[in-house]
Amino acid sequence: MAEERRIYSRLKSGVSCLVYTGIDEMTGIIDNISETGIAVVIDKKDLKYDFKVGERIKVTGLDSDEVLQLEIEIVRMEDHETSLLLGAHIFNHREIEPYINRKRMEVYFKKLL
Repeated sequence: MAEERRIYSRLKSGVSCLVYTGIDEMTGIIDNISETGIAVVIDKKDLKYDFKVGERIKVTGLDSDEVLQLEIEIVRMEDHETSLLLGAHIFNHREIEPYINRKRMEVYFKKLL
């Protein structure tokens, strides 16, 4: 098993999102998120754009009644048979820290029950 290099652990998400490239808009799923990173999965049938590592894009997710506005830079891509996974650094991570902290507490309390 590979050594985990992340400072913050990832939270599984499953939140639907819109991915904006400046040219195109497409739907995706936020697979996981942490204080500084995110993984977004885009179904290949919805793919309208040729993403590049190092590229900055915007992602908007809706989790229950909370809207997440994210500015991200793609740091890696995984090409799967039916989907493309974008691993990215979140530039505006300070803005989403309260959301991440609430989600961590929800997970913690679920484990206690």
